[in-house]
Amino acid sequence: MKKLLPLRKKLAEEYDVSERTMRRRIADRWNEGGCTFSRRVAALSLATDKGINPAPYAAEEELEELRRLQSMLKTKPPPAPKAIVAKKRGKPAKVYELKLKKGLGNVPLNLTPAEMKNAEIMTDVYYHLYILENSLRQFILDVMSDNSGKDWWNEARIRKSTREKASSRREKEELNRWLDGSRGMHPIFYVDFEDYKAILMRHWSFFEPYFAQIDSPQSWVLTTLGEIALSRHNVAHMGFLGNDIRQKVLLNLRAWLRQIAVEK
Repeated sequence: MKKLLPLRKKLAEEYDVSERTMRRRIADRWNEGGCTFSRRVAALSLATDKGINPAPYAAEEELEELRRLQSMLKTKPPPAPKAIVAKKRGKPAKVYELKLKKGLGNVPLNLTPAEMKNAEIMTDVYYHLYILENSLRQFILDVMSDNSGKDWWNEARIRKSTREKASSRREKEELNRWLDGSRGMHPIFYVDFEDYKAILMRHWSFFEPYFAQIDSPQSWVLTTLGEIALSRHNVAHMGFLGNDIRQKVLLNLRAWLRQIAVEK
């Protein structure tokens, strides 16, 4: 993996700021991306904004992550309406008395009625993404178990980083026993879309029969899961998706469920 220092120096020169300031800007871009990408990819994003060709500074997998980050930044929800922002420092934001669902009653809440309406809209998106991601996990679990045995997670070629991620998250969940609920018993429920795609591609011969009738099946799977992942990251960070993107989520869900339901 290429080092970040040369790129950071180049960015500091282009933006005409100190390296310390550049580190802060890279951290800000990393936060904009929901902390789901590496800081190096965040730096590459800033380079792209400045018209710098990122290729000399990046590995191929980083360029792919950069494309996803740039696409996600373009679809970020608009900033909060000015009406709810305090006009002067030290004054509280405007508060609305809103009746919440699920027996919460009337409570002071610094969100506009329009934003509360968005919350209702996004419940459907969460519902669809919940079904899709858990369906994907179960699909991978079933196919891998059928082809590599019940202990496939330990015996199949699963990336070390994927195993470590799942193990770390399970341990953290076990330490926080006050949490009511669990992601699932199997490690597959503790990893991300990039890990799902890696398992599918690395063991493609097991999954190919479900997609063989599609033109460029691997490309279809990667594209579909990539689109889902972008929407999922936005929703996971409590963002809002426009109508077109919400419809795309539903279409991807329908296409995915139909595809994996084909009898083999």
